[in-house]
Amino acid sequence: MKDITKFKNNDLEVLDVQTHRAYNLFTTQEGTLIYAPDWGIDLDFFLSPDFKVQNASFESYLLQKLARWGFTLAAFNLIKQQFKNIYGFVFKNEDNKTKIGG
Repeated sequence: MKDITKFKNNDLEVLDVQTHRAYNLFTTQEGTLIYAPDWGIDLDFFLSPDFKVQNASFESYLLQKLARWGFTLAAFNLIKQQFKNIYGFVFKNEDNKTKIGG
């Protein structure tokens, strides 16, 4: 999928947008957008202090959300695991990479 995502020297630039869409998906709290209430992830649920969620459950949730919205995932891996997990996503037919911390 391609879309117009930014201006470059006052001209429109057409770019692959799976990476940008995934970033928007992962940084939007589910239920906050009036025009798309089911877009985003329920990060508040996973960050609830009432219980702990295993990393594998959170990873599966992210992958399920990507699949639901039609992303073509080429690779997924845990890049860094210390106090904060960093996940790497590589989308098919794109050179860009998306990272999310959780």
